[in-house]
Amino acid sequence: MKNKGIFFLFIVSVFFIQCQATRKDKETPVSNQPSPKDMEKRITQNLFSIEGIYFPDEFSEDCDFWVKIHSDNNEYNYTFFNGFKPTKTGKLFLKDNGKDKQLSFDNDFRCKYTKDTILIQNHGNSMNDYERIVYCDFKFIRLVKDLTITHEHLTFYNDKAYYLEQSGLYEEAINLLEKIINQHPNRTVAYINLGDAYWGLGNKDKAQQTYKTYVKQMKANAKGTKIPKQVLERIEE
Repeated sequence: MKNKGIFFLFIVSVFFIQCQATRKDKETPVSNQPSPKDMEKRITQNLFSIEGIYFPDEFSEDCDFWVKIHSDNNEYNYTFFNGFKPTKTGKLFLKDNGKDKQLSFDNDFRCKYTKDTILIQNHGNSMNDYERIVYCDFKFIRLVKDLTITHEHLTFYNDKAYYLEQSGLYEEAINLLEKIINQHPNRTVAYINLGDAYWGLGNKDKAQQTYKTYVKQMKANAKGTKIPKQVLERIEE
């Protein structure tokens, strides 16, 4: 009887251990899904893209300053422009603390960054006097990707794009000219400038499409005789 009792207790113990193991497996299933923290990190990395061209959101000929940011080998680089001339290039460092994001230009000075907007404090005060961008008179410079171009300042930006294209800065010219055309589709001269920029970049198909729009608008305005011969030749190539 004693041996039977011991055997019975042994069977019950094994059964109990197996039940506990099964229950534990059900409560803590193995999963390849990333943790919420990892998901948040991935989402932040996907959304936090600072590449692009940023212009002052407030027009002023006293602050003809803008910035191009691009990545190269997983590093960010920047170029400062005054008008259509590059004035400074260097490395851009990114510090992302969730809500508070900062950019550092060559670790020289920092500025705040929110989605598609850079805010630079350009001047200090009497207790801490400094000047970040010497060719801009603004105390605070707010740079945006989404530049709004009014009719009043259309010629200014079109001329800037033209000089960029003439200087061989085709990507920068295209960026600005596409903004002009998207907001002012009847700005005929912008199409020939954009066509020239595409051509200079080696994108023949887009150049020809843009030239065709230019020719169409010129003829619609009874200016067909003023179309440059080079434009017509490039369309036929």
